[in-house]
Amino acid sequence: FAVHGTPVVAGTDFGDFDDSEVPGTLVVNQAFADHFWPGEEAVGRTIEHNGNPVRIRGVVERRRCADLVGPGTMCYWSWASADGRRQVFRVRTAGEAQAFIPRFREIVEELGSDIAVTGAEGLDDFLAYQVRAEHFAAWSSAALALFGVLLLAGGTASLFVSLVRGSLGEIAIRVALGATDARVARHILSHGAAVMAAGIVLGLVATRFVAPRFAERLFEVAPSDPLSYSLAAAIVATVGLAAMGSATRTAASSDPSTHLRSQ
Repeated sequence: FAVHGTPVVAGTDFGDFDDSEVPGTLVVNQAFADHFWPGEEAVGRTIEHNGNPVRIRGVVERRRCADLVGPGTMCYWSWASADGRRQVFRVRTAGEAQAFIPRFREIVEELGSDIAVTGAEGLDDFLAYQVRAEHFAAWSSAALALFGVLLLAGGTASLFVSLVRGSLGEIAIRVALGATDARVARHILSHGAAVMAAGIVLGLVATRFVAPRFAERLFEVAPSDPLSYSLAAAIVATVGLAAMGSATRTAASSDPSTHLRSQ
C-alpha cells in the first residue's frame, strides 16, 4: 500500500504480522466495503472464502491497481495467504527500474527457493501494456473525429460555392444597377459568415450535450474541453472563409451580361 500511495481509511494493513494470525484476515478497498455494507463499518466483519472464515482487518482507499479503468471491489491478501496462487509484487525503486530487476530476482529467491519469478517489468512497460487497447481506441476515435471535421469542412465549402452559383443572377442585377465589386464581396461574405456562425454555434451546443456520454473514454481531457471545441470551430471557420473567398472571386470574375441574358 505504501508503494501505491494507497492510504488505510479504517482498521490496519498487514504491516508486521504474525503468520499464524494473518492467513485468516484480509484487507478490502472502499468500493468493496461500500458495496456489501453501505454506510456501515466493514472492519471486523467475517466473510467466507473457499469454505473458510476470513476476517476483514482493514479498508483502504479506492485506487487503481490491476488496471487503469477500475478498480471495482478489491480484496488484498497477505503473502502468508498465497496458498500457491500467483502473486504480483510492486517495488518502488530510487533509480531505473530495469536495472533493479536482477537484484529483485535475487531477493525473491532468498524468500524461498521454490518461488518462480515468471516475469518482471518496469512501470513504463507495464503501463504501455495496460493502455494498448485504450491507445488504439483513442487514435481510432481521433482519426474518425478528424475525418468528420474534414467532411463537415468540405460540406461547408460546397454549400458556400453552391449558394453563390445559385445567386449569380441576383449578383448580376446588383452589378447592373451599379453595385461595386467591394459591395458585392461584402454581401457574399456577410451572408456566408452568418450561415457559418449559425452552423458552428449549433454544432458546439449539440456537442456539449452529446460529449458527456463519452466521458469514460476520455483521458486527461474533459468532455467540455475548451481547446478541443476551439480547434474544431477554427478548422470549420478557416475552411468556410477560404470557401467564401473562392466564391467571391468566382462572382467577381463572372460576366453580368451573360447571367442577365440567361434570366
